[in-house]
Amino acid sequence: MGQDLDQVLALDADHVSLYGLSVESGTPLGRSVAEGSEAVASEARYESEYVMAVERLKEAGYEAYEVSNLARPGRASRHNMAYWSGEPYLGLGNGAHSYRHPVRRWNLRDWDAYRVGAVGDTPPIADQEEIDADNVRLERIWLGLRTHRGVATSGLPNAARDRVERWVQGGLAIEERGAVRLTPAGWLIMDRLIVELDRDVSAVD
Repeated sequence: MGQDLDQVLALDADHVSLYGLSVESGTPLGRSVAEGSEAVASEARYESEYVMAVERLKEAGYEAYEVSNLARPGRASRHNMAYWSGEPYLGLGNGAHSYRHPVRRWNLRDWDAYRVGAVGDTPPIADQEEIDADNVRLERIWLGLRTHRGVATSGLPNAARDRVERWVQGGLAIEERGAVRLTPAGWLIMDRLIVELDRDVSAVD
């Protein structure tokens, strides 16, 4: 891992993305793992390497602006930040998703069916859903905690504020400038923390 980071830093790239390797069945790696000729990294190793990578990149001048993405100042992905900020977006192409509150829709995945719809009278939409108030609240928490923007602490109920304080004391988050933001250790268990905070907030809605 250290040598990989050395090579990344030597490239002096403006942007770095960190993703855990997923083993998919039917792939050469998936078959090798199933046969026992390749081993999957343990969860403990993944966690330690993730934290090490984020901290070392931050020391080199990168900003961790999202759970899997770091960039030099001013070089964060504007395209992806639109998704993570809850802004409306238009997806073009088969399988693409679009969103304009409160509706999210997605196109047909099959290329031939999409092509027929795209040039015909019926839009090639596979399905759509309307985001209700509960989902809006959950997505606001989810999008906030996965990015450096965090979640505003003003207006949080007492139970949620107490939980945030426990996160801070446990090194899972920091609270500054009126928002709670997850640390790399917090990002590792982000899904659990999101559910916890949403439960506290929804209890008083």
